[in-house]
Amino acid sequence: MAVPQRRQQHGGFFAMTGSRHVALGLLALALMAAGRPAAVQAADVDPPTVERVLQGPANCRFAALKGWEAFAVQWEGPCAHGRATGSGVLRAYGQAGPTQFFFGRIEAGEPRFGVMEAEGGLGPGEFRHGSLVPTDDRGLMIRAFEEAEKAAKQAAARFEARGNAASARFYRARAASFAEQLSD
Repeated sequence: MAVPQRRQQHGGFFAMTGSRHVALGLLALALMAAGRPAAVQAADVDPPTVERVLQGPANCRFAALKGWEAFAVQWEGPCAHGRATGSGVLRAYGQAGPTQFFFGRIEAGEPRFGVMEAEGGLGPGEFRHGSLVPTDDRGLMIRAFEEAEKAAKQAAARFEARGNAASARFYRARAASFAEQLSD
């Protein structure tokens, strides 16, 4: 029987617990003892000193989040004028598949608003120059979870339309987990 998931806020990031996250939850607890995980830590958001590198196919370029340099990154969402634009999911792939996600809105190839998920932790809010902008604004975090839920639902619908039922189920489950964050 699955253990219901709960959320616990710790300095702007949310640690998830539950049957799917037991191993990651233990890691998250260790990381919480030392502060927020580096992957979901709000970073300095001053203007970058170097231009951000765009990735992806020529018809849909995007800039990945900071700390994702060692990963292959893919965008699942709409594109306009050669850039990822709109609501969707950025996925950072390790050797065993996707390991980190950004669920939210990208504008002209830059992640702007949503939720980053890494190592069992969630970082909701605004993003600038590839980094989560520090905030304690609960309303902003709620809107970020709503945007992430919308992005996950849209990704599920796209996978369903392509006949990929397993991925559609995965993204519907992610949407439900974001909605659960809002109901607590």
